[in-house]
Amino acid sequence: MSITVQLPLNQGSDSIYNNIDDIRDYVKQNVKNVLLTVPGERVMLPDFGVGLKRYLFENYEAANTAAEIRSTVEVQFARYLPTVILHDIRIVEEGHALLVKVFYGMTDVNLQDFLEIVVIN
Repeated sequence: MSITVQLPLNQGSDSIYNNIDDIRDYVKQNVKNVLLTVPGERVMLPDFGVGLKRYLFENYEAANTAAEIRSTVEVQFARYLPTVILHDIRIVEEGHALLVKVFYGMTDVNLQDFLEIVVIN
């Protein structure tokens, strides 16, 4: 039984879209959507999203930018992913790339996972 459609949309072998059948993949897709969506991009939810790519061209001061990203991620998780527990956020700026690793879990389904996103110029 499928939980939802897999994003980005791709046609599956049986002429329907690929689906997500595992709770781990479903939660990971939701976390990824929150991290990559730019506020204002999602219809009817103008405050949804962290928009990691917008931090790429900031005047990067490690402590300030990392703190702002952490704060934004925490607020977004609390509002849009309330059943997901945020454990840790690691942020590394490497030249023209921003590496963000988010560790999260869900106690209801005994899930512990992480998502690593590299945002490149």
